[in-house]
This record gives sequence, C-alpha cells and structure tokens, in this order.
Amino acid sequence: MTTNPKADQLGSIDSTELRILHTLAVTGSLTATAAALGLSQPAVSQRIKRVETRLAVPLIERSGRGIRLTTAGNILAEHGRTVVSEIDAAIAAIEDLRGERAGTLRLVGFPSASATIVPAIMRALTVEAPK
Repeated sequence: MTTNPKADQLGSIDSTELRILHTLAVTGSLTATAAALGLSQPAVSQRIKRVETRLAVPLIERSGRGIRLTTAGNILAEHGRTVVSEIDAAIAAIEDLRGERAGTLRLVGFPSASATIVPAIMRALTVEAPK
C-alpha cells in the first residue's frame, strides 16, 4: 500500500466528519446538522474546528446569522456525499445479511385472493420473518 506524503502532512478526516460536512451542506445550519445526526450543536462545531485545525484551512464562514461552507468545505462535503453513501450501503448490506433490516410491507390482492391466498402468505411471512 502506498501513502500520499502530502495527505499525511495535511492530516486526516474520518467518516463522521465527512458526514457532518455533507449534512451541513444539505441543511445549511449547524443546529439542523446536529439534530439530523443526533449530536449537540457544540459537538458539531468542535468537530469542524478540529478538522479545520488538522487541515489548516477554514471549512465554514459566518454569513449574517448563519454559516456557509468555504470552497474547501464544499469539496469535502461533496466527497463526503459519496463516502457516506458507500458506508450506508455497506451497513445496509450487512443488516440484510444478518436479517435485521425491517420495513413496511404492503400486500394487495384481488378480493377472491384476499380470502385464501393472502392469509396463507401472511402466515408464511410470520414464520419466515417474525419481527
């Protein structure tokens, strides 16, 4: 495995930080980002400040009463969208493998099937996927 010496000099960023920046780009608010990720607003601010320190570049700037991403922040947020999407897909695949994914199942049938086929399907689903 080769390493990028320039990247090592700049520091690193983890998936949570990328998720924060991506969510910030979507919501446009530190408070909304914190709420969406189940974090406190100070925790979000602190994580961003730590990344800014490690990378030696500002990621957000104050704009009136709000904030906006800088060019560097937008770059990380865009890459974060891809990384977050891939991580979420991997986690979903593992949940599928473990049989822990759940959702709503809506079953529709003709009136003639509703009396005979639908109850049989529901019994089979109860045995196959009891949760």
